[in-house]
Amino acid sequence: MKKETINLVLKDYMPPDCTCKIEDKLKAKRGILGASINTIGGIVWVEYDADQITLDKIKHVLHQCGYHCEGERQKMAHAHIQHAHHEVEHTTIITP
Repeated sequence: MKKETINLVLKDYMPPDCTCKIEDKLKAKRGILGASINTIGGIVWVEYDADQITLDKIKHVLHQCGYHCEGERQKMAHAHIQHAHHEVEHTTIITP
């Protein structure tokens, strides 16, 4: 098993009542280990077995549900920069 985790950024607005339907469709696919949607941030979190399903197939499921991915949200190597009184997390958007 090659366990991978990805955060996909959606181009489209997703109403909160759609999340369960899409999460269920993702979780029903062979190789999807977990899925969660943050409608406020427009982020779809997916944990999957890369030996069983590809990232393109995951994006295709979202496309079938009427949503398109803008790119992937990934943490940079220097993800956490410590300051005296707070912590800042940096992210980058990778577009297809």
